[in-house]
Amino acid sequence: MSDLEGAYRRLLRVYPRWYRQKRGEEVLSTLLDMARPAQRRPSAAEAVGLVVHGAATRVGVGPDGPLAGVLAAGASPMLLAGGVLASVALVLGGPAQGGAGVRGPGPVGGTAGPVAPVLYGVWVLAVALDVATRQRYQRSMVALAVLASVIALLVADLVGLGRPRLFVVAALVAFGAPSLLRPAWTLSHQRPAPMLVGGLAALAMLASCALGALGPSGVGSLPGSVSGSGFYQGLLATLAAWTPLAALAVLAVAAGLVVAGRAVTAGVLAASSVPWLVICVGAAPRHSTATFGAVLLVAVLAVFAVAGVSHRPGTARSGLRAQR
Repeated sequence: MSDLEGAYRRLLRVYPRWYRQKRGEEVLSTLLDMARPAQRRPSAAEAVGLVVHGAATRVGVGPDGPLAGVLAAGASPMLLAGGVLASVALVLGGPAQGGAGVRGPGPVGGTAGPVAPVLYGVWVLAVALDVATRQRYQRSMVALAVLASVIALLVADLVGLGRPRLFVVAALVAFGAPSLLRPAWTLSHQRPAPMLVGGLAALAMLASCALGALGPSGVGSLPGSVSGSGFYQGLLATLAAWTPLAALAVLAVAAGLVVAGRAVTAGVLAASSVPWLVICVGAAPRHSTATFGAVLLVAVLAVFAVAGVSHRPGTARSGLRAQR
């Protein structure tokens, strides 16, 4: 064994065992064929490339990892759901907290500063560009929206303006997380159908909770009403109260999909409930509901992880084809 071959074999240990058994010799042969005459060690670019790709494959986001399929299938639907949430917040009562008497600019008016509307506008813009450009600028726009979220929280506190509540910003970031984490090679596998399904699911959730908030058993009243209940005490508080029931259903269906070998679908379904559970933990009207929401959040993340590691290697692409 030459020094160069030994160095390549050591780098290939970054990959999981199943990958080395399946493609290790092929990769090693390719690397040796491409080596320069008298080359004794891998170049820096080769070493970095092998380590990065090996680590991505090990955690399930490489070309043969099921989590890559989950992120590809769920990126645009979850971003669209976040845009729906941001749009509702922007129109019905840009949520704010901060100085005394600060309220969101709901249908009846309000005195909140400009931070919340601008932030939600950035998230809506990210969704609009995602739809218009077929995900070409998805990662860049979501990164900008996440950066704007961090800056908005810091600036609003520094200058004393009303700011969005932290748990809602966290939910928006959770909606955008698949866009940031998805591998670049999956961009061509996205189709409009999952986006439409994700948007309709978000609208259905928000609409049902809005009706619950307006009903006699609702937690609050119309967002932005003169009673001062506001956007959060009405719509989102009721959403938080109803989310555990939906999460239980998601857990049951996702677990069944894992058993049936539909890892990508199960992972997308589990991931889609995470932002709503974040809102539940932050906005639930009762401490017991918030605690139950936190337990369900851990359980949903566990199902997501199981979906990623239980599927046989090499099925990610077939899962992606199923999403097309």
